[in-house]
Amino acid sequence: MPILTKADVIEHSERLISQAPFFRNKLRVANTSGSSGTPLRISYTDESRRINYRFYEAALAHFGCNYKSKSTTFAGRVLYKDPGENPARYDFYSKTQYLSSYFISPATIKHYVDALNYWQPEFIDTYPSSIFEVIKLAETQQLKFAFSPKCVLTSSETLTNECRVAIEKAFNTTVIDQYGCTEMAINAVSVGGDYIASPLYSLIELEHQFDNSYSVITTGLLNFGMPLLRYRIGDLVEKASVESNYIMSRIEGRLDDVIITPEGRKVGRMDPAFKGIEGVSSAQIIQEEVALITVLVVLDAKNYARFDSELLISNIKERTSQSVEVRIKIVEKIEKNKNGKFKSVVSKLS
Repeated sequence: MPILTKADVIEHSERLISQAPFFRNKLRVANTSGSSGTPLRISYTDESRRINYRFYEAALAHFGCNYKSKSTTFAGRVLYKDPGENPARYDFYSKTQYLSSYFISPATIKHYVDALNYWQPEFIDTYPSSIFEVIKLAETQQLKFAFSPKCVLTSSETLTNECRVAIEKAFNTTVIDQYGCTEMAINAVSVGGDYIASPLYSLIELEHQFDNSYSVITTGLLNFGMPLLRYRIGDLVEKASVESNYIMSRIEGRLDDVIITPEGRKVGRMDPAFKGIEGVSSAQIIQEEVALITVLVVLDAKNYARFDSELLISNIKERTSQSVEVRIKIVEKIEKNKNGKFKSVVSKLS
């Protein structure tokens, strides 16, 4: 069978949806920009989402946690215009504390630490860059964490060894790094060594690219509402010395630069700004200066008329700073790096 790409999913998404009435009449939609800056609309069934979360819970179960455990989530969401002295929001039914990743700064760090110490979660679910910034700023201001969660679950970005060590030292706990995607195409977990992917979640092929780097191609086994067969995720991995495609030594392709705002905040993940933005084939955010961001946008040939540049500018400003100038530049293509991808966020600041 031919390999399915993100471009194919964008152009032929309706043709990829199951025609079986049982599935087609019960579909939901999730938006994702993907680590390569390519926004997708993925249809899924409730059943597939439930099974997906069972894998999530299985990782937590090794450390005595489950979905009912008291937790904190660092969300890539604009929870408020100004966090003030209370950056936390709560879902008491799910026993979840939410902290926005967009407002972490020297001016707010005490309130973030206070909120964590007040809630004392059993586990933290976070982007690596968000919790790493909290730890570094807390160290700078000599703030202490008065609790030790059973584990810290990281995802959505490349977890560096420096970041893992810092988290485990700051909270005296273990980091679980989970590698997955909205397309429900792969699920792999690392607690410090290799990433182990579940063969119950998807069939995995690794296509050699260069050196020890391989492109990930999968056939998902969960989502029968929109089955993706031989789907090239767009990420690269380093393959471990063993033969199995389900053991990987490192996940590549998710290491983005951070945006530094005029107020001194560091924003480590910007792809949520593209969620719900239609008409975009791919995009790259470039910080030219502290107060100037350029967004390179390759329009989707079919839906380019739906692209809303003002909404995208507003989304980026909400997640960075209202004092930042955002320029949208429509281009035919975006140059890729050696690994066949481009960084979704590039900083030109020295």
